[in-house]
Amino acid sequence: MAKEIVYEEWRNQNEQINYPFDDEATLTNEDGATIDRSLFVDARLYPVGGDYSLYLRRVSVSEDTVRFYLAVAGEVEIAYAELDLLAIPSNGLVPVVDLLGRPAGVLVSSQAALTTVAGAFNSGDTIFAEGTTQFAPTVVVPMPDAGIRGFVTDDGDEVYGPVFLIGEQGIVLSASGNVIRVDALGNAFAKHEDCQEQDPLAPFCGIKTINLISPDEFGDFKMTIGGNSAIDNIFRIMQTEQGALQIVPAKSEGSP
Repeated sequence: MAKEIVYEEWRNQNEQINYPFDDEATLTNEDGATIDRSLFVDARLYPVGGDYSLYLRRVSVSEDTVRFYLAVAGEVEIAYAELDLLAIPSNGLVPVVDLLGRPAGVLVSSQAALTTVAGAFNSGDTIFAEGTTQFAPTVVVPMPDAGIRGFVTDDGDEVYGPVFLIGEQGIVLSASGNVIRVDALGNAFAKHEDCQEQDPLAPFCGIKTINLISPDEFGDFKMTIGGNSAIDNIFRIMQTEQGALQIVPAKSEGSP
C-alpha cells in the first residue's frame, strides 16, 4: 500500500514547480532553449535598481564558467551570478552580485543540478525575452536606485560601501543631517607645498640664508643690535599703502 508523504523536503517539492520563477514563466526562448525548472529551487534577489520586473535575461557559457545575467524591464542588465564549473559548490548556492561587484542575492540549486547546467546551453550567450523567465514576486526585494550609491574615480576605480571624504588643498567638508557641505576656503600653503614638496604645515621661510646664516628651528631670523661696521643704513623697513611691510635698500649720504 502506497504511503502519503506528508512533510516533503522543500527542495524536492520546488523541483516540480516553476518557483523561484513566476507561474506564468515559460522558461523557454524563441530558439527553443529551455531552463529546467528543477535547476533552481529558491532564490533571494536584491540588486540595486531591481523591482518586480526582474528576470533572467541571459545565460553565458564559457570554458570554465556559466553566468546568469539578471535584468529589469527594458532589457537592462543589473546583476549576475557566476558558477565556476571547476569548483561547483556542494551546497548548491550561487551568489549574485551587481555590476559593481556588490552582494545582490543568491540562487539556490543543488550540486547535482549545477553539474549539468553547462551542457544544457550552447557555448556563448543564450537570450531569454521578458516574461519568459520572470522571477516570482516573493523572490525579489525591490531596491530603488535613487541617490548616489557609488562613484568612479579618475583612475577608473569603482568606490562603494563605507567611504571617507577628506577635504584637502583648502576644501572643508561638513555634514548636517543627510547633507554634505563643501566650502572652498583656499590653502595658504598651496604654493609652498606644490613647489617645495614638503609638509604644508612646516614653517614657511622664503629666505634660505642671510650671509650664509640659516634661520632658527622656527624659520625665523633674529636681528639684534651689535657692532657697527658702517654708520650708514643698510636697508629700511617701510609700510606700503596696502599695509604690507617692505624692505628696501637705504640710500647713503650723497647717493642719488
